[in-house]
Order: sequence, then C-alpha cells, then structure tokens
Amino acid sequence: MNVDSVKSALRDVWYLVLLLAVIVVVMFHKLLAQGGDAQQAQRNVSPAQFVKPRQTVAQTQEISEPALEPQAPRPTEQDQTRDLVAEYQKRLDENPRDPDAPAVLNAMANLSKQKLMDYKAAAQYYELLISGYPDWEGIARVYPQLATCYERMGDMSSMQGVYKRMMRKFAPESQEYLYAKSELGM
Repeated sequence: MNVDSVKSALRDVWYLVLLLAVIVVVMFHKLLAQGGDAQQAQRNVSPAQFVKPRQTVAQTQEISEPALEPQAPRPTEQDQTRDLVAEYQKRLDENPRDPDAPAVLNAMANLSKQKLMDYKAAAQYYELLISGYPDWEGIARVYPQLATCYERMGDMSSMQGVYKRMMRKFAPESQEYLYAKSELGM
C-alpha cells in the first residue's frame, strides 16, 4: 500500500474523517468541562470546613455515652430450630389429620437430627412416622435415617432392628431390602 492509494482513499471518505474528528473534539470538550467543574468545586471548599471544633470535657462525655436501649440477645440457630420444631408440633397437635402430617413429622425428625443433633428426639419422630404412616410415599427414606439415629446413640441392637424391619417391609429385590441386608452383613 503506497501513499497515493492512502490519499485517494481519504479523499473518497473525507466526510467520515471529518465526522470522526468532530466527535473526538466534542468528547474532549465534555471531559474538560466535567474535570473543570470538579476542580472548581474543590477550590470553593474552605479550610474551615475541615477543622473540627474543640469540645469541652462535658460535651465529650455527653457524646460518648449515647442513650442506647439494651438489646435482647439474638436467638441462636439452635434456638430458631427449636422454635420451628415447636411450631410444627403445635400444627400437628391442632390438626392431627393434616394431610401434610407425615412430611411435618419428617421435617421435625430431620431438624432434630441434623441441626440439633438430638438423635433421641429424632428417633422418636421417625418411629412415629413409621408407625403412623407406613404407606407414606417417603417412608423408604425414613428407615435409614432412623438407623443412623440409633447408631449415633450407640444403640446397635435398635439399629439392627430397624434393618430387620426394612427387610420385612420391602420386597427382596428392592434397593431398600438389599441395603438393609448389606448393613446387617448378610
């Protein structure tokens, strides 16, 4: 590409080059105007605005002792979980025939087991769920949870009993049966 071809190309698109130059000048002017406004604003600030007035000892004491009301301690996560379990229990007490009762019992058991680490309470909720709602669609997941609670409590005979109940409840070809059988070492 030689100089003559560049000059020829510029002659053909002179109006685009001019337009680009105008845009650059306008943008440059706006940037200068914005920068000038900021500098002018800085020049208009008086040094007195940055000087802190002197305070007397009495004023300092008044300021440093604000009248704050004592705040109640925030509930811990465990407190909130206990409150939620109590709320679920109240719901079940008010409506024992609630169609969501199995799911509510399962939630109470899971919260007790996972958040509160109260394996005894969790086992009681799981046992209520198994005995009260043996045909609930999620019952297969309850048995292993119950067995884990007994294991964590160190009650190995109850844990083995749960696996034996699983083998009686579920078909021999089911995953639940095979899992229980493997946990019993059979």
